[in-house]
Amino acid sequence: MGLSLNKELFNKFILKRRTVYIYQNFGNEELGLEFKKACPRGQVKLRSWFSNKTLEEICTYGIIKEPTKLNKFFLALVDEMIKHYLPKYPCALSTVKPTKQTSSARLYFGIDDDGIATGIPFYGTLDKKRIVDICKSQLTTKNIRVFNDDKKHLNDMLVQEFINNITINIIELDFEQDKIADGSYCKTHQIENIVYKRRKKMRRKKHSYYEKKKKHEAWKKIHAFWTRATYKTANNPSLRSHLVEYIIHNDGDDLLELIGFLLHTNKDGSCNQVYVPKDHDEFQIHKNNRNDPLHWVCKYKDTMTKMVDLRRPKKPSKPSESYLEPILYNSSSINPYLIMNGFKFFIIEMIVKPMDDGTVFEWYNDVKDEFVFTWRDYDYYGDPCCRFF
Repeated sequence: MGLSLNKELFNKFILKRRTVYIYQNFGNEELGLEFKKACPRGQVKLRSWFSNKTLEEICTYGIIKEPTKLNKFFLALVDEMIKHYLPKYPCALSTVKPTKQTSSARLYFGIDDDGIATGIPFYGTLDKKRIVDICKSQLTTKNIRVFNDDKKHLNDMLVQEFINNITINIIELDFEQDKIADGSYCKTHQIENIVYKRRKKMRRKKHSYYEKKKKHEAWKKIHAFWTRATYKTANNPSLRSHLVEYIIHNDGDDLLELIGFLLHTNKDGSCNQVYVPKDHDEFQIHKNNRNDPLHWVCKYKDTMTKMVDLRRPKKPSKPSESYLEPILYNSSSINPYLIMNGFKFFIIEMIVKPMDDGTVFEWYNDVKDEFVFTWRDYDYYGDPCCRFF
């Protein structure tokens, strides 16, 4: 398939071939070359598209009953990916100075960090114009502006010139005939390993969840015991000896009459009842009287409640119902199944030409609600990255 690529890209990556193949190696990332795998970020809710049964059929057995619907899902993920990375990366690439070897910087969607063209899946006819329009909708004078304050009066004109110099290409990936013949594209052992590992991981997560849930439920029962009505705690025979120990431990050993009252056992085996008034004012009078058993019942109850609160376990969050969701989000892991079901693949190429006068741009971050300046640099390990100002 013919490609409208510039000469330097043609020589460097396509190696004088007129086609780009799936799983082709594009080399390593550079300051002026960024790869983004088709692992979109965003708010596309998988459960609103597919049931767990459908996910099981797709990711475990490669059965795709609704390829058109799956195609729409992948395109929705692509939309989210474009909105997440644009205009951040074009603005960052505008800071890369041209060299004799490269006069422009490039951004690719559908190529992983190792430079392998894993592609973005699609079924049927690819609407290239729609994808280009989505990319362009993120590149406007509203969310891009000149970084240099001295040129703010030329903002719209310079931003528009910068946007006009960005070339967007949608490249459909071809299949190598020899790999189609020997079945290399349709080997599914890697998928089976991924599914097995995720299933095993999910079993561990569920086991951990139920263990933590059991502990949390046990804590809730203890907490409910100490936060229940005061009269139930005051006249609970099993707590009398503990209540007396609490009184003695808290300098109440001089209250012999009170201790004797609490420890006394009647002929029928019952203990003396602590009076708990229903009227609030009367309750406060008894509670504030150190010689009244209700005073010590309330103190003991409050102390135990605080101790229980300190031991509150973190409420566990239930693991995702489907352990297969990440596999579908990271679609390249099921590429063999997609290929067997007639899916094709494409990559998005953006060629960003820096301004001749050295003007650089900042982009609007809707999360922070402010413009952010981003530039290309090397991280601690020597790999290209974006830094923020």
